[in-house]
Amino acid sequence: MRLAQPGVRYPKLYQEFKDTEEIADTINRSRRYVKKALRDGFTEREKAMLIKAKERKDLFEEAPRAI
Repeated sequence: MRLAQPGVRYPKLYQEFKDTEEIADTINRSRRYVKKALRDGFTEREKAMLIKAKERKDLFEEAPRAI
C-alpha cells in the first residue's frame, strides 16, 4: 500500500489505483481530465464507476485540509 502525498484531496483513491492512466481507463476519460478532476472533483457517475471498480465505499473521503 502506497502512502498518499501531502495535500492530496482523495488519499484513498491514490492508494487503490496505480496511476491516473488506470483511473482514466476506468471512467473512460483522458489522463488530463483525471488530473483536473482530482483537483476539482469527479461527477457522481464517475465516483460510482470508480467505487464499483474497486468495490470500496470510502474512496472519496477527503483528506483534512491544512490551515
